[in-house]
Amino acid sequence: MQKENVDATRIAVASEVETVDRVLLRNLKTNKLSPNYDPNPYEVVDRKGEVTIRSTAGAEIKTNMSFV
Repeated sequence: MQKENVDATRIAVASEVETVDRVLLRNLKTNKLSPNYDPNPYEVVDRKGEVTIRSTAGAEIKTNMSFV
């Protein structure tokens, strides 16, 4: 009951990112000219709690969904 009320208040929506989707990773801004996202695409490997993404070089990163 409480979760539904909070979701309705914050206008929460379910994420549409699934496994094997290609996504961009958000960069931390160092200055105002740096890009918002890393231009290299990543592939979503797993979505259990955190999101596991794999780069084209093969490196895997676990991160929060808000950075994808």
